[in-house]
Amino acid sequence: MWNTEHGTRNREEGKEPDSLAIWLISLFRPTFAPLRLGLKSFLLLLAMCHSLQAQAIRISGPVEVVSEEVTLGDIARIEPHSDRLAEIPLGQAPYAGHYRWISRSEVEEALRKWGGGSKLRLLMEDKLLVRRQSQRVTAAQLEEAVRRHFEEHQSGGVFTVERIEAPSGLVVPSGFLEIEIVAPANLGLLSNVSLKANLMLDGRLQRSVWVRTALSAHQSVVVAARDLPRGHRIQSQDVQLAQLRLKRLGSYFSQAEAVIGTVLGRSLSARQPIPAQFVKRPLAVKRGDFVTLMARGASFVVSTTGKAKGSGAVGDRIAVENLNSKKVVRAVITADKQVEVHLPGQNGVEQ
Repeated sequence: MWNTEHGTRNREEGKEPDSLAIWLISLFRPTFAPLRLGLKSFLLLLAMCHSLQAQAIRISGPVEVVSEEVTLGDIARIEPHSDRLAEIPLGQAPYAGHYRWISRSEVEEALRKWGGGSKLRLLMEDKLLVRRQSQRVTAAQLEEAVRRHFEEHQSGGVFTVERIEAPSGLVVPSGFLEIEIVAPANLGLLSNVSLKANLMLDGRLQRSVWVRTALSAHQSVVVAARDLPRGHRIQSQDVQLAQLRLKRLGSYFSQAEAVIGTVLGRSLSARQPIPAQFVKRPLAVKRGDFVTLMARGASFVVSTTGKAKGSGAVGDRIAVENLNSKKVVRAVITADKQVEVHLPGQNGVEQ
């Protein structure tokens, strides 16, 4: 049977009448003690009395829990303490920022399943309010995570988060929080970017949210030193480095040497950054050109005249007809009107 009495002052103070203890004390009143039992026997019986007392489980609230599963030890004071009792499960903890009620009958049922009996004394109201310990995810934390992501993944730039829109009232359980940002693979315009934020708690994904942000990037890039027309072959005096605030990411050059000698595919205004897609390498060989065809072996080089069957820049591979043998070979353009072919078996490269 469960001991469920309420209302006495002794119960409120955590004390209850112990009829056995009172009876034992009465046995050892000074006038009768010599006639009954000795001191050692009295102490032994007193210890037996305490061993027969019910184990108290005191529950009062509201309480906050940390883990995903609620146990008796999370919500109760067990006297004397028992690890076995403390580990009794009481169901799922509420989500962060939410709460749930645990009723007295739920606790009694859990104790029954555990195998408790009359030696357990449950001191609890009809129900208990349980909350989950939590923490808020602020816009400032998201902003810092976005800025850090772009500075780590876009070399040579300093990024500023100008605006961020995130779900309000973001709450996660207590723990070590990390925010991982996932950006689109081909990110161009920075003024309106949708990003996924993975909220990691103690190294595990807790939840993912979408945030919308406006960014700007400050980068040192190669720009046109003056207005340049389409088809212009860039010289050293045509470009310079400048620190710019960019609204769009692109494949910009960070060193002027990388664009010198290239040809503009479209016109540029002064101070305009030069994206990689705006320039191309000039043709070193055009279709129909007579070229010097060099054949390279391990310890020799021979040359002859050939005729280009295609066009290309330095580094491109094109078909060339050997005018002496009339054979067509694949050769690499090495300079203006000069191509080279490696003989079979030489340096692992075939004709």
